[in-house]
Amino acid sequence: MMSLFPPDELEALLVLRAGAGEAVSYGEVFRWFGYPFQRFQVGQLCASLTEVDSRQRALGRPELASLVVRASDGLPGQGWWLSLGEGVWKGAFTGAKAAAFVRRRQRLAFRFWARKAQAAEPR
Repeated sequence: MMSLFPPDELEALLVLRAGAGEAVSYGEVFRWFGYPFQRFQVGQLCASLTEVDSRQRALGRPELASLVVRASDGLPGQGWWLSLGEGVWKGAFTGAKAAAFVRRRQRLAFRFWARKAQAAEPR
């Protein structure tokens, strides 16, 4: 079965956003792929995000899934938090501490992809 969110295309979107230093909302991702936001399809997006991050880890790059956030509070959904694995985060999935944790994770991707973009620019 073909994914609504092909990992190659999703990765390209997230790399663009990371290079610009920007997160992207779930709704924006859905619109990018031409779909209205529907909660029951978030699981398909999460499966593709898992694949994207698996690729990133294999290449020694920072994760990109932390860039996909709720428009309401700028934080990833519960699935992202649970994907971190036991012991990585023990707090609530919302609030100031959670936001600071996410910002640190996002900054790693922002810095990495901004450097890659600068290195690719003609001199």
